[in-house]
Amino acid sequence: MYARMPWLLGAFAIVTVATAMPAAAKSVPMPALSRGAVDQACTRAGGVAYGVHDDNVPYGCSALLGKVDCSPDARCEGYVYDLRPIPANSLEAVLGGGVHAGPTKIGPTDRRIAAQP
Repeated sequence: MYARMPWLLGAFAIVTVATAMPAAAKSVPMPALSRGAVDQACTRAGGVAYGVHDDNVPYGCSALLGKVDCSPDARCEGYVYDLRPIPANSLEAVLGGGVHAGPTKIGPTDRRIAAQP
């Protein structure tokens, strides 16, 4: 039984290290984005905007599901985690704005079901 312990501990160490390392990012080409658009989308996604109030610095947003970086001349690039499917190149899709909507109740289509108390 103890002969298998080093192998088991080695496997445990590999799994622990692999799960602790962050996933690499995939880039998503973005259109030119204004500072105001980035700031508003960032707020909707619950992210943190940076540089949106200074015209001479890079700006963008870092949210839970993605990140958008823009140069001062509005050339932008989006980034999502490597394990996430590449979204459309809209701000909301990259940052995850609107993804957090709650479930929607779908009512019955049979009137006999709706009539019962």
